[in-house]
Amino acid sequence: MTGNHQSARPGDGGDFRDVHPFAPGDRLRRIDWRATARRARLADELFVRRTSALADATVVLVLDSRDDVGENVEDWTGHTADGEGVTSLDLAREAAASLATAYAAAGDRVGVQDLASQVRVLQPGGGTRHRDRVVRAVTLSRPAGSRFARLRAPVVPAGALVYVFSTFLDDEAPRMATLWRAGGHRVIAVDVLPAPRTGGLQPHERVAFRLVALEREERMRNLQASGVELLRWQEPAGGAGERAAALRTLARAGRGPR
Repeated sequence: MTGNHQSARPGDGGDFRDVHPFAPGDRLRRIDWRATARRARLADELFVRRTSALADATVVLVLDSRDDVGENVEDWTGHTADGEGVTSLDLAREAAASLATAYAAAGDRVGVQDLASQVRVLQPGGGTRHRDRVVRAVTLSRPAGSRFARLRAPVVPAGALVYVFSTFLDDEAPRMATLWRAGGHRVIAVDVLPAPRTGGLQPHERVAFRLVALEREERMRNLQASGVELLRWQEPAGGAGERAAALRTLARAGRGPR
């Protein structure tokens, strides 16, 4: 019930919330005599100034380790990257571990889900030991091999902030993100697709890649339309600082835990 983020619940420590009729449990020092003079209709009616409570955040990191694609588009026919360079899971592990470390250092609770497995689950927790378990689980994530479709989104705690790390090359991760957003969670879709290299593609392969890219762009637009926020983790060439700026923007847009 305490932390560094402003909550939607009334309590002590946060910013001004509202002016409310005096109720059992309210402190006398919170009586707002000016508001009482304006609003009171009865002689014994009092009004108090209420503030928002401070609470820790609950963060769920959702890895989509069903695929691991690299920069070379020629290798995308399989589910794992074959060539040199950074892969999507490399970026997902880096992003998830960085965010887990940052949130844990702020005293927040962090958990892990994996869309490729029903057993790779760490419930949200706090502290240094739990942070190390989260980072280890993220580091050991690998493509599962067999793919399956979930009938419903994995259960996350009420009011949790959900990060989904995926390439968004199919509909599964966007569908889960949309379901969490419809359930009232703040959802941030972290795009971990590496910058594609298409130099060695044949003409028909270029057409196929263009179709895949257009479908992916449509998924990203639909996510934004449903209220999911987007963050691209890999910075473009010559775009140093863009990711940090995007993270600051997302932080300012956040309203804290519910």
